[in-house]
Amino acid sequence: MQRVQAAGFARLVRVTACNRCGGRGYIINDPCKECRGRGTVERTRKIRIMIPAGVEDGHTLRLRGEGNAGEAGEPPGDLYVVVNVIPHRVFARQDSDIYLEMKVGVVQAMLGSELTVPTLYGDVKLSVPNGTQPGTVFKVKGRGLPRYGGWGKGDQYVKVNVEVPRSLTGQQKELLKKFGEQR
Repeated sequence: MQRVQAAGFARLVRVTACNRCGGRGYIINDPCKECRGRGTVERTRKIRIMIPAGVEDGHTLRLRGEGNAGEAGEPPGDLYVVVNVIPHRVFARQDSDIYLEMKVGVVQAMLGSELTVPTLYGDVKLSVPNGTQPGTVFKVKGRGLPRYGGWGKGDQYVKVNVEVPRSLTGQQKELLKKFGEQR
C-alpha cells in the first residue's frame, strides 16, 4: 500500500504492507485452524547437540536448517547456539590449559615431598623438590583440555602455596631457633 502526502514543496511517500493480505499479494478466504492463514505453525521440539571437546565460553555453534521455517515454502533458517561454560569449583581454565593451586606445608616445601594432585583425568603424583619457594608453578604435561579443532591436549599448571603454621609449640620454636642460628 502506498500513501502520498504533500507538505509544502515536498511530497512524502509512505509504503506499507497491505492490512488485509500482509503484503503477500493474495488473501486467504478460508484459513486452516492450525496456522490461521499464516502458513506456519509454532511447535517446540528438543534437539540433541554435540558440543565439541575444548569449546570455550562464548563460542557459537551453527546448526544448519534447524532455525525458523522459511516463508512461502522457503527452507528453514539456521539455529545459532552460544555456549556458556560454567566455572569449575577447583580448576581454572585458560584456553586448553588447566590451573590449580595447592597448599603445601613449610616442612614439605623445605625438605621436598610427593603430592597427590587432582586432574581432570584422575590423580597424579607430583614431586616437589626440596627448597620449593612459595608461588612456584609446576607443569603436568598433557593433563589439560583437548584443543578445540586441533590435536592433543593442553597442560595442567599447579601453583604451590606454602602454608606457614599460625602457632607453634615450645619445642618447635626451640628447634627453629637452633635451625636459624646454624645458617
